[in-house]
Amino acid sequence: YISYLSKLREQAKIAELDDILESSAFLRDSSIHSPESMPRSSHPEEQGGLPSPEQNEPSSAQ
Repeated sequence: YISYLSKLREQAKIAELDDILESSAFLRDSSIHSPESMPRSSHPEEQGGLPSPEQNEPSSAQ
């Protein structure tokens, strides 16, 4: 029974670590994929290398 509890505790610790890793990875990805919130979006030559080039197409067409 005690070993079962320790096993559960280990699993919870691992799940917690996974959540932390996931959230940090999500934060990193969201900061990469949302260039409009970043100051570097004011540089159009840098925006061309971003994964969403169709975003700056309408702005250049205006």
